[in-house]
Amino acid sequence: MDPQEGNFIRKWHTRLDGDLQIRLVLTEDKRREDFSAYADRFSALAPAVFIRREDSDTLEMAAMVVGGNIYFHALPSGKELEPWRDRG
Repeated sequence: MDPQEGNFIRKWHTRLDGDLQIRLVLTEDKRREDFSAYADRFSALAPAVFIRREDSDTLEMAAMVVGGNIYFHALPSGKELEPWRDRG
């Protein structure tokens, strides 16, 4: 996550009406640690966001799940952060 993305998340966080839950689905995917570190950084920037970690045997790739139906199988960055704008 670059500084511009961090600023985006901080600003987005200020518009939240309350707490928000994001699922972090971890698999045996080789990117497991990257997803976990990203989630830690995200929650540090947006303290009202609770990241619920769970292990999955059914998904092949790790994912961040926003709003119950948006699955990020890659770490969101740049334009991929745009769907988060409406989640606040």
